[in-house]
Amino acid sequence: MDELELLVSLGEVVSGSSTECRLVDIIRKMFSNMGLEVKVMEVPVDLWCDLGAIMNIGDAELKAITIPPTLSASVDGRIVYVEKPLSLKWPNVSDSIVLCELPSDPDELKTVYLRAYELGAQAIIVYDNTPGRFRRVVISSVWDFRKMPCPPPPIPCIHIKWEDGLKVLDLVRNGVSRASLTSKSYIMESTGYNVEAIIPGSREDYIVICGHHDHWLTGVSDNLTSLYLLHEVGGRLGSMRTTYTIRLVSFTAEEFGAPGFQAWYWAYGSRFYVENLRRTNRLNDVIAVVNVDAFTSYPLILAGTPEIRGLTSSIADSLKVKYELELDYSYCDSYSFSSFGIPAITIHSLPEILSYYHTDADSIDVVDWKAVMDTIDIVYRTASRIAIYGRDSLDYYAYKLELKKVLSDIGNNYLSSIVDRLSSWRAFRMVNMNLHKAVFIGDYRLDTGPFKTVLCPQLLVANDIKTIEYSINMLPNNIYEAVKLLSKIKPYIIPGEEKPLPSINVSQVVSLANLGKPWIKQLLEAILHSAKAAFKLGIREVEDLLLEATREY
Repeated sequence: MDELELLVSLGEVVSGSSTECRLVDIIRKMFSNMGLEVKVMEVPVDLWCDLGAIMNIGDAELKAITIPPTLSASVDGRIVYVEKPLSLKWPNVSDSIVLCELPSDPDELKTVYLRAYELGAQAIIVYDNTPGRFRRVVISSVWDFRKMPCPPPPIPCIHIKWEDGLKVLDLVRNGVSRASLTSKSYIMESTGYNVEAIIPGSREDYIVICGHHDHWLTGVSDNLTSLYLLHEVGGRLGSMRTTYTIRLVSFTAEEFGAPGFQAWYWAYGSRFYVENLRRTNRLNDVIAVVNVDAFTSYPLILAGTPEIRGLTSSIADSLKVKYELELDYSYCDSYSFSSFGIPAITIHSLPEILSYYHTDADSIDVVDWKAVMDTIDIVYRTASRIAIYGRDSLDYYAYKLELKKVLSDIGNNYLSSIVDRLSSWRAFRMVNMNLHKAVFIGDYRLDTGPFKTVLCPQLLVANDIKTIEYSINMLPNNIYEAVKLLSKIKPYIIPGEEKPLPSINVSQVVSLANLGKPWIKQLLEAILHSAKAAFKLGIREVEDLLLEATREY
C-alpha cells in the first residue's frame, strides 16, 4: 500500500512525459529488487500536455482542464446550451460555444465533439455528469477509428466540474449570452517506455502478464493497481520452477500516445510491442497473455478469447469469485495480441467505475481491495498453470463449443463439421485472427454505443434476415410495428480495419414504410433477397477461413 501511495504522489502520468520517466525508474527498481532481469523498451509516442484552461462568463472565472488532444486556443462568443448532445436534433450552434453535459458513457464525447464541429461551433465546454471531479476523455478529428495519422482536432474543448456547469447553465437561462475560454496545451514527439521483467523457465516460449502505467489524472484504478498486481504475482511466480518463461510487462501509451493523432489512439504501447514480435517472426513465442485494467470492483469481467477464458473462468469458479464473461475487450491491451491470434484475456470491471473513470476522484479510497486480491489470485493461478503446462492448459474444447453454438444458431451443420476438424493451437490462432473481431453496429455519424467483440461477425446479417421476414409478415395490417423492427437493422463494420461486414441498408425502406407506400411489401421482399445474398457471402468467407485454419498443423 505504501508503494501505491508513492506512485499516486507522482500525479498524472502521460506517455512520453518526464513524469513517466520517474515512474518507469520506480517500476524498473521494483522488478530489479525482485531479482529479475529487466528490459526497458523505447516507444516513439506523441506527448500531449495540458498547460491549463479557464472559462469566463458574466463575472465568474471557472477553472477548467483541456480535453486531449485539442490544442491551445482562445475563443469568445455566444454560448448555446445543447440539452441532448447525442441526439441528431441540435439548436443552431454556428459560430458559438457549445455547453453540454458529458454523456453517461464518457467516451461518447467524441461524437458530441464532431457533431458540434460539423455544425459550425467554435468551441465546446463540457461539464461532468458526476459532482466534484475533473475528467479527461480523448476525442478525435475523424468519425472512424483508423490506425493511421489523422488531422488534429480543429476546435478547442474544455471540461469543467458538474457544479460549475450548473452555474453556467443557470446564467445562460437567465440571459447571459456570451462566454470566453482559453486553453493551453502542446503536442510533441517524445519517447514512452514499455518495461518488461523476465522470470525464466526451462523453455523460452512465454506467457505475458501485463497492465499499463500511463494514466489520466490520479489513475489508481486505471491503472496503477496493475503495478501492485505485477509485483504481487511476480513475487509468487518468482519462487516457482516452471517449464515456460513468464514476462511481466507494463505498457506505455495505453491512454494516448499513438503518433499523428491516430483515431485508434489507445493501447499503442502494446500494439508497438506486438508489431515488434511480428516483424521479428516471434509471435508464436507468446503462449498467452493475461492483462489487467481497472479491476477494482465487482463483478470482475473475464474478457478474452475462448481458449484462455475457459481456463481463467474455471479458476475463478474454484475461488468462488463473482464474474461475468465476454470475448476479448477491444479497448484494452489484450486486444493488441488477440488481433494477431495470440490467446489473450483482460480482467476488468470498467462498467462499474464509470463515475470515476479518468477523473481525479480515481483514488485509493474507491478501490475494493477484495476485488484486487481476487484478481491477483486468478492471475497467479492462470499464469502458473500455463507456465507449467503451456498450450495444453488452454481450453480448446470450450472454444469449439462456442464456435459451434454460433453456427448452430444459423443452422449450418457443415460449418460446424469444419470446426470439429480444428486440432492444433495454430488453427485456433487463425480463428482468433480472422473470426474474433470487434464490431461497431451502425453508422459512426448516426449511431452510438461501444464496440462489441463477436465470433464469426461475417454472419451477423443472419439476424437481419429474421427481422425482415417478421416485418414482411406484419404487412399490410401493422406497418408501424414493421417500421420499428426494420429501424433496428444497422450496418456492421470492423473498426480499426474499417472493413464493412455483410449487411443490408434498409434506411430508405424505413422512410418509404413510414409514408405508407403501397409497394412496400414488394420492396421488402427484394431487400430480403439482398440480405440472403449478403448472408451467403458471409457463409463463404467463414467457410474459407475455417478451412484455412484446419490446414494449420
